Amino acid sequence: MPQDFDWMDYLKLAESLITDTNIPAGLEEAKLRSMVSRAYYAVYHKARTLLEKYFAVQISREHSQSDVIKEYKEGGDIRCIDVGDRLNTLFKTRKTADYENKMYINIRQAKVIIQNCRETIQLIRDIEQSLRH
Repeated sequence: MPQDFDWMDYLKLAESLITDTNIPAGLEEAKLRSMVSRAYYAVYHKARTLLEKYFAVQISREHSQSDVIKEYKEGGDIRCIDVGDRLNTLFKTRKTADYENKMYINIRQAKVIIQNCRETIQLIRDIEQSLRH
């Protein structure tokens, strides 16, 4: 029986894309856009899992990303609001990376996005830890 997918593997993949020198130079922008998308989804799934597991919030598939952001932004706790704001920014960046022709991302920006994702995941972990006690 297959194991549950570890969504943090998306963040590991995003981090490895930044340093991957085997991808042809002509694909640099596609590589970095993919990195943005994978990093975002690592954060999104970590955030969604916390809501479902500890707050018994059922997220619809139809509006799941906006629903997760809304739940955090309306969470009341300053850390939850921070997660919601960060997730919203990452969501917009991911949408731009996935759908807009006129976006350009460089390696410096990619590293900032990865750092933001790491910090947001740590905030989610901190919230989760406080709920366990």
